[in-house]
Parts: sequence; structure tokens; C-alpha cells
Amino acid sequence: MTGYPAMLCAVLCLVAVQASGASEAAVVITVDDRTNLRELARSYLQDADAWPQILRANGLDSLDQITPGQRLAIPVRQVLDVGQSLARLRELIYRSTEIGAQVLATEAIKEAVARESEASAARREGRLAEATAMLEAGIASAERALAASQASRDAAAQAILDAARGTVQRRRPDEFDWASIPVKTLLAELERIRTLSRSSALVRFRDASSLRLNENAQLAIQRLRRDELTSRERVDVVLYSGDLRALIESGGGREAVHVQVPGIETGIRSNHYWLQKAGRTTRVANYDGEIQVSAGGDTVVVRENQGTLVGANARPKPPVNLLPAPTLAAPTEGQRVFDSEADLSWQPVARAAAYWLEVARDRQFADLALSQTGLVSSRYRIALVEGVYYWRVSAVDQAGLPGPASDGRGLQVLRDSVAPYLVVTRPAQDAVITDARLTLSGRIEVGSTLAVAGGPVAPGADGTFDVDLALTEGPNRIQLEARDAAGNASRLEWRVNYHPRSVLPL
Repeated sequence: MTGYPAMLCAVLCLVAVQASGASEAAVVITVDDRTNLRELARSYLQDADAWPQILRANGLDSLDQITPGQRLAIPVRQVLDVGQSLARLRELIYRSTEIGAQVLATEAIKEAVARESEASAARREGRLAEATAMLEAGIASAERALAASQASRDAAAQAILDAARGTVQRRRPDEFDWASIPVKTLLAELERIRTLSRSSALVRFRDASSLRLNENAQLAIQRLRRDELTSRERVDVVLYSGDLRALIESGGGREAVHVQVPGIETGIRSNHYWLQKAGRTTRVANYDGEIQVSAGGDTVVVRENQGTLVGANARPKPPVNLLPAPTLAAPTEGQRVFDSEADLSWQPVARAAAYWLEVARDRQFADLALSQTGLVSSRYRIALVEGVYYWRVSAVDQAGLPGPASDGRGLQVLRDSVAPYLVVTRPAQDAVITDARLTLSGRIEVGSTLAVAGGPVAPGADGTFDVDLALTEGPNRIQLEARDAAGNASRLEWRVNYHPRSVLPL
């Protein structure tokens, strides 16, 4: 279990409100033994899951430290201030990104995005002071990104190596040797870029259009020009070997992106396509609009979700329909994986010769953790470090043409060592019972399993449970165990004494 429980009952009740209204710094309440801490968070902080913020504001670590008669300060003003700052930071990030901060102010916008993520996590966990400091730093970075982007709008056209996996190298026109380059390196006209084995690179342009090179690919930027009057750009690149996926931002200020392959001519009116130069064969797969492919005195039009092959000094093959996107099976969207390895699976596609699996650290599949082609099985086991990932799969036909990718699906890899929440609300510990049967009530962390007296019990959707038990005369010790998806367990012994009315001690 990581973070705080999804549902949590604190046995508390509001007795007196000494300050109220969002304009006050805090609402101070006195508690007794009947109400729910989540309801206090829902009422005053507008988020039932914000109950850890109340604990933290009062210097508490757990519910066990709260007792009837205690006064609690609910940090209403601080929570609202954090929410407003978070909204301000997100707006600045959006505005900066919209005008090209990913290329023009990469470090500042990266810092702003990182602070936004950290502040969101701190806010959820009730660390409001930390969230405030992170948001102040994030807003400062986002404002720098916005100012830098605005000031650079009239700069010469440039591209950037936005993401990389493995070894990526470049060679300038006046250089004979290739040199490795780090992420965020600016690229200019007449440079060559290449990826080595088990490597990939994402080249991004000012309008967020991108070309993604997979392993053993080589690309030359032939032209990277900007019309200062119209603010439109012209990009010409040549793919000499390997493969690339082009994703062109529609509606941007770019006049055109032309990707050529030696030996053929292409007229591209598509925002999403894949090209491969493998030896003497060129492959074209198109996922949007259309592409004209000319070679050997003939021309074919490759429409949406079609592909073609062109051999050396040969005419293009008649376009064929690409295979459909596979249906992803498991893990489900957003599923948590409590292991160092995740089993990915999808439904087989008829006539597929292989599958292409991509796993990335972002939903746009820019920062790849894995790009595995040639998979013949519809299952793949992957080792991942802790974090959030997205994965998708394409079906590849007998001609080596990949079809459209499935929608990306998110998963979270966790290292969970925290025991789940488990509490008994009725009867009290060491209660004296006069009936032979007892209803034991309580609550566990949502998503956990429960066993009472060695037998399984199905809790409600909100984690509450009621279980009927038969008692033996005298002391009874009832064993409870809650276990979460990561295998962590909480165990509790609940003691009651059964004395029939006829034998109650005087």
C-alpha cells in the first residue's frame, strides 16, 4: 500500500465550530466519538481523500493519536491557497508549452512540470507546506519558460533532441566523426542524426511535430528554414537507413515537413506515418491522410491505414490494408503492479506475422523505456523500475508493415511495504456479550481482502464489513487479517466475553 487509504473512518464527531468560512486560516473543531474524519475533509476541504492534510496540520501521524475532546485545526485557507497556486502553475505550463517552451525553454519548462508533479503528490499526502514551496519554485520556472519562449519566437528555426534511449549520435557538415549527444541538444540544418542498437531518438520541432527514429536509423536534416515574415517553417529530411515514425502537429505554423528516402519520391499529405529503409527495400505505412509514392516510373497513393513496398529500381507495390490495432488485455488501465516485472498481454490479430510493443514513461510515447519489434507471442514480460508507464502494441503483417498502434494504456509499478488499514468499530474491545451470537463490524482499506476467524469475508464497496459470529461461553479471541494487493497484511485480535444473562457475575 502506498499513500493513504482510499476510505478511512475515524471515530470522531464535530461538537463546536469556533471559526468558519473559506476566508479564515483554519477551522477549529472539538471532537467526540461519533463522526468520520473523511466527512470533515469532505465538508471543509471539498475532498474526502484530503483527511491526511488534517492530520499533518495538527502534527499527527495516525488516527490512533486522536482522542475524544481533542481540538483539531482544519487548514482551510492553506488548502485553498495550494489549490489556487496549482491551478496557476498548470495555466503557465500550458501557455508556455503552447508557444514552444519544449524547444525554446526546455530546462525551465521541465523544472516547472517536475514541480507540478511533486506538488500534486505532496498535496494529496497532506504535506501542504512542502507543496507550497514546490509550487512557488514551479511558478517561477514556468514564468521563466514563458518569458524565454516569447522572446525567442523570432529566432532562427531549430529542432531539438527531445528524448533518447541508448546511444544517439550526430555529425555536423564539417566533421568526419560521429559524436554522442545528450537529450535537449539543439539540432541545425545539414546535421545528421543516428541511433545505434537498442536505441531510439525523438526529434521535436517548434510546433511540437516530431520524428521518432528507432534503432539503427540514420537521418539527415537537409533544410530547416523559417520565414520571418509569415513565421512559417520548412523542414526537409532524408531517411538513409532504419525506420522512423512521423507525427506532425496539425494546425501549426509549419508550411511542410518532407521526409524523403533515397530512390523514391514522396508527396506527403499525412500527419502520421511510418517509413523504413531496410537494405534495398523501402516500406511505407500511413495512418492519416494520404501519401503519394513514386518510383520506377509509377505512382501509387497510400491512403489512411494502408501501406506499400518499393524495391530497388522497382515500381511501388499496390497499396494493401494494414492490420487493425490489437486489443489490449492485461494489465487493465491504471492497474497497479506490485512486482519488479509486469506481464503485458493482448488479443492476437488474425494474419499478424509479429507484434511491435512500445513502453514509454509518458502518454505521448516520447520517452521510450522499450521498443520491441518481432514479437511472435501476444504476451511479454518486462522488468520495470518503480514509476508510471504507458504501453501500446501494433500488429505487423507478412510484408513487415506495422498497422496502427492500439490506444496507449497506463500502468503503475509500485514497491508497496505498508500494511493496509484495518479497524473494528463494534463491539468495543473486551466487551461483555450476553447473546450467543455477535455481529462484528469495522472497516478495511478498499481493495483489500479480509479474513475473520480464519474464514473469508466480503467487505462492501466502501471497505465496511459486518460478520456474524457464534460465541462460546467465557473469553473469545477473534482473529482478523486484512491483506492488500501487494501482499501486505494487517492482523488484529478482538476480545469479547460471552456471559449468558443467567450466569452474569453479580
